[in-house]
Amino acid sequence: MEELALAAPATVAAPAPSDTPGTTLLTYDDYAVLTPPDNGNYELHDGKIIFMPSPTPQHQRAARRLSTRLDNFLAKNPKGELFFAPLDTLFDDINTFQPDVLFIAKERAFIIGPKKIEGAPDFVVEIQSEGNT
Repeated sequence: MEELALAAPATVAAPAPSDTPGTTLLTYDDYAVLTPPDNGNYELHDGKIIFMPSPTPQHQRAARRLSTRLDNFLAKNPKGELFFAPLDTLFDDINTFQPDVLFIAKERAFIIGPKKIEGAPDFVVEIQSEGNT
Protein backbone atom coordinates (compact mmCIF):
# COMPACT_ATOMS: atom_id res chain seq x y z
CA MET A 1 0.00 0.00 0.00
CA GLU A 2 1.28 3.43 -0.85
CA GLU A 3 1.55 6.28 1.66
CA LEU A 4 0.47 9.86 1.27
CA ALA A 5 3.04 12.34 2.51
CA LEU A 6 1.83 15.90 3.09
CA ALA A 7 4.25 18.79 3.13
CA ALA A 8 3.52 22.30 4.28
CA PRO A 9 4.88 25.21 2.24
CA ALA A 10 8.44 26.03 3.03
CA THR A 11 11.28 28.06 1.69
CA VAL A 12 13.99 25.73 0.54
CA ALA A 13 17.45 27.04 1.33
CA ALA A 14 20.18 26.45 -1.23
CA PRO A 15 22.70 23.88 -0.03
CA ALA A 16 26.29 24.82 0.71
CA PRO A 17 28.63 24.67 -2.28
CA SER A 18 29.77 21.15 -3.08
CA ASP A 19 32.84 19.92 -1.22
CA THR A 20 33.82 17.77 -4.19
CA PRO A 21 36.33 19.61 -6.40
CA GLY A 22 35.15 19.96 -9.97
CA THR A 23 31.49 19.30 -9.10
CA THR A 24 29.16 21.76 -10.77
CA LEU A 25 25.65 22.30 -9.48
CA LEU A 26 23.13 22.58 -12.29
CA THR A 27 20.52 25.33 -12.32
CA TYR A 28 16.94 25.33 -13.56
CA ASP A 29 18.15 26.76 -16.88
CA ASP A 30 20.54 23.79 -17.27
CA TYR A 31 17.76 21.39 -16.31
CA ALA A 32 15.40 22.92 -18.89
CA VAL A 33 18.00 22.48 -21.65
CA LEU A 34 19.18 18.98 -20.67
CA THR A 35 15.83 17.23 -20.12
CA PRO A 36 13.19 16.42 -22.75
CA PRO A 37 10.52 19.16 -22.73
CA ASP A 38 7.64 16.68 -22.88
CA ASN A 39 8.93 14.22 -20.26
CA GLY A 40 7.86 14.59 -16.64
CA ASN A 41 10.28 11.95 -15.38
CA TYR A 42 13.06 14.30 -14.25
CA GLU A 43 13.56 16.58 -11.24
CA LEU A 44 16.43 18.80 -10.13
CA HIS A 45 17.60 17.95 -6.59
CA ASP A 46 20.36 20.06 -5.08
CA GLY A 47 21.76 20.86 -8.52
CA LYS A 48 21.64 17.27 -9.83
CA ILE A 49 19.20 15.97 -12.45
CA ILE A 50 17.36 12.94 -11.07
CA PHE A 51 15.38 10.44 -13.17
CA MET A 52 12.05 9.60 -11.55
CA PRO A 53 10.40 6.28 -12.47
CA SER A 54 6.89 6.36 -13.93
CA PRO A 55 4.14 6.12 -11.32
CA THR A 56 2.36 2.83 -10.69
CA PRO A 57 -1.38 2.35 -11.30
CA GLN A 58 -1.97 2.37 -7.50
CA HIS A 59 -0.04 5.66 -7.23
CA GLN A 60 -2.21 7.17 -9.98
CA ARG A 61 -5.40 5.94 -8.28
CA ALA A 62 -4.39 7.61 -5.03
CA ALA A 63 -3.51 10.85 -6.85
CA ARG A 64 -6.81 10.80 -8.76
CA ARG A 65 -8.93 10.20 -5.64
CA LEU A 66 -7.21 12.97 -3.71
CA SER A 67 -7.29 15.41 -6.64
CA THR A 68 -11.00 14.75 -7.17
CA ARG A 69 -11.81 15.48 -3.53
CA LEU A 70 -9.71 18.63 -3.46
CA ASP A 71 -11.14 19.81 -6.79
CA ASN A 72 -14.70 19.27 -5.54
CA PHE A 73 -13.90 21.29 -2.41
CA LEU A 74 -12.37 24.10 -4.47
CA ALA A 75 -15.40 24.17 -6.80
CA LYS A 76 -17.49 25.16 -3.76
CA ASN A 77 -14.76 27.22 -2.09
CA PRO A 78 -12.75 29.00 -4.80
CA LYS A 79 -9.66 29.70 -2.72
CA GLY A 80 -7.04 29.01 -5.39
CA GLU A 81 -5.94 26.57 -8.05
CA LEU A 82 -5.05 22.87 -7.98
CA PHE A 83 -2.34 21.34 -10.18
CA PHE A 84 -0.82 17.89 -10.54
CA ALA A 85 2.30 16.26 -11.98
CA PRO A 86 4.01 16.56 -14.28
CA LEU A 87 4.53 20.28 -13.70
CA ASP A 88 7.91 21.84 -12.89
CA THR A 89 7.79 23.56 -9.51
CA LEU A 90 10.82 25.79 -8.98
CA PHE A 91 11.70 26.05 -5.28
CA ASP A 92 15.03 27.76 -5.94
CA ASP A 93 17.56 27.84 -8.77
CA ILE A 94 18.96 24.35 -8.00
CA ASN A 95 15.75 22.58 -6.83
CA THR A 96 12.86 21.87 -9.20
CA PHE A 97 10.34 19.21 -8.24
CA GLN A 98 7.17 17.81 -9.77
CA PRO A 99 4.86 17.22 -6.80
CA ASP A 100 1.99 14.80 -7.37
CA VAL A 101 -0.61 17.34 -6.26
CA LEU A 102 -0.13 21.02 -5.44
CA PHE A 103 -2.30 23.97 -4.54
CA ILE A 104 -1.65 27.68 -5.09
CA ALA A 105 -3.81 30.14 -3.12
CA LYS A 106 -5.44 33.01 -5.05
CA GLU A 107 -3.28 35.51 -3.16
CA ARG A 108 -0.16 33.83 -4.54
CA ALA A 109 -1.32 33.23 -8.10
CA PHE A 110 1.61 35.37 -9.26
CA ILE A 111 3.90 32.30 -8.84
CA ILE A 112 2.00 30.50 -11.62
CA GLY A 113 4.21 31.07 -14.66
CA PRO A 114 3.51 30.19 -18.29
CA LYS A 115 5.66 27.01 -18.09
CA LYS A 116 6.22 26.31 -14.40
CA ILE A 117 5.30 27.17 -10.84
CA GLU A 118 7.86 29.78 -9.76
CA GLY A 119 7.95 29.35 -5.97
CA ALA A 120 6.87 27.09 -3.12
CA PRO A 121 3.20 26.08 -3.39
CA ASP A 122 0.83 26.60 -0.45
CA PHE A 123 0.09 22.88 -0.20
CA VAL A 124 1.97 19.90 -1.63
CA VAL A 125 1.25 16.17 -1.69
CA GLU A 126 3.89 13.64 -2.68
CA ILE A 127 2.57 10.08 -2.89
CA GLN A 128 5.30 7.68 -1.78
CA SER A 129 5.92 4.70 -4.06
CA GLU A 130 8.59 2.04 -4.25
CA GLY A 131 10.50 4.12 -6.79
CA ASN A 132 10.59 7.37 -4.78
CA THR A 133 10.91 6.46 -1.10
